[in-house]
Amino acid sequence: MEAKLATEPTIIECAHKDGKVEFEDGTIVHADVIIHYTRYKYHYPFLKSNGIVTVGDNRVGPLYKHVFPPSLAPQLSFVGLNYKVVIFKVMELQAKWVAKVLSGTVELPSQEAMASSVEELQASYSQSHSLHYIPSSVLLQL
Repeated sequence: MEAKLATEPTIIECAHKDGKVEFEDGTIVHADVIIHYTRYKYHYPFLKSNGIVTVGDNRVGPLYKHVFPPSLAPQLSFVGLNYKVVIFKVMELQAKWVAKVLSGTVELPSQEAMASSVEELQASYSQSHSLHYIPSSVLLQL
């Protein structure tokens, strides 16, 4: 028996005992297994930054090292936005970094240096939706 994998971007309306899966859009498929996953869409309706931080196209930016907006750092930080990583370990490391910055133990680069780093990062990514992806080679350095 050949295994087939299909992804359905719509919401499941009903899963029947005979293996038929009915989707919200009316599509029906036969499934042996259903794997649910979450794709987060960043949405911060409470964030009023006058365009300094933008949220859209499944990214938040500009962020220095995926955490600090250069012109609002260290007062504002984002933890856990990363894509395709072991999120809890990365979140722990990011939270520790934010705590050290806020306590004065660690100093951030100048606003200009952070902005330059962000520009370099953005230029290195071909698709904006992968902007918060951290390659494993970088994670191994943490």
